[in-house]
Amino acid sequence: MRQKDQAPLRMISDIVTDADLQREEEVGKADPRFRDPIGLLRPTGRKYRLLSKEAALELGRKVQEEGCNESRNLLVLHNIRLAISVASKYRGYELEIPFEDRVQEAMIGLMNAADKFDYKLGYSFTTYAYWWIRQSIGRALQDSRSMIREPVHIQELRTRVWRASEELAKELKRPALPSEIATRLNIGEDRVVSSMKRLKIPIVSLDAVVEARNHSGTEGNSTLEDFIADDSKLNPLQMLEAKEEMQAACNVIESLIDMLYKNEDIGDRNKEMFVHYYGLDGPLQGRTLEVTGEKFDVSRERIRQVVANIWDKFDRFGLDLDHDRLVSTLQRIKLLETLTNETVSME
Repeated sequence: MRQKDQAPLRMISDIVTDADLQREEEVGKADPRFRDPIGLLRPTGRKYRLLSKEAALELGRKVQEEGCNESRNLLVLHNIRLAISVASKYRGYELEIPFEDRVQEAMIGLMNAADKFDYKLGYSFTTYAYWWIRQSIGRALQDSRSMIREPVHIQELRTRVWRASEELAKELKRPALPSEIATRLNIGEDRVVSSMKRLKIPIVSLDAVVEARNHSGTEGNSTLEDFIADDSKLNPLQMLEAKEEMQAACNVIESLIDMLYKNEDIGDRNKEMFVHYYGLDGPLQGRTLEVTGEKFDVSRERIRQVVANIWDKFDRFGLDLDHDRLVSTLQRIKLLETLTNETVSME
């Protein structure tokens, strides 16, 4: 006859056995360990050692596929020490939530993890349970800090904003702007400002006045914007290097065009197709095979054949350039045009 399945563990009192309670009545207050349910958890944690990954996955399979409460309870019992260990790491929060309550929340998180553990993903149960335990304790701490309970996603967003502001402050050596925090978190700036106000983080404006003393000893007022580097613009040395690089790339293009038109083995019409396809007849903007074919009233395949034949001829002449390198050079020129605010044309 099949035995009746165990009832699922729902609270710490479910874990404490009748023998433990009987001993508590006999010992009374002589043994501090038995003055609260938390003290009763430690012997249970020592009794049930940590499971191997394979054993935990097998228990998780039984929970999900067979609905086995016994396997679910074993997952909880074998990870009691993990829950107590995580709860003990939240030191300094005694005024907000006592240690006993933190353990209670940790056990709630552990039980939720046992209910939702997906063994098919192949993850260790302890890794999965650790996240649930921390989340349960963290939410309890957040609820204890406010008279009015806020939605969890609002609390989590506020935590993310605070962490991002701290990280950016260390990186930038100054308070982070709301726009910078919004970019880091990929959220709207208005949500960042709202969270910063709730966290009472000073909101820094680019127009904030900064008092400064110059080399002559006179005082002057500048804004914070004057002290923030514009990464989208190049300094004079970088500008000079970019222009030199762009000129060198243009020289490569000019040498290619010169070799193309001096080669008598290539027909004039094919030369025009080649030049038009790569955009060498104007602002160095390449065109598709279809667009080039429409201009010369030929098929896309014909344009591809002409371009390939010309590259074969260049290869025989020992030209240190091919299709990929030419396209890369043209793309680099376009980037340098944006940085230097100059336009290159081969007309």
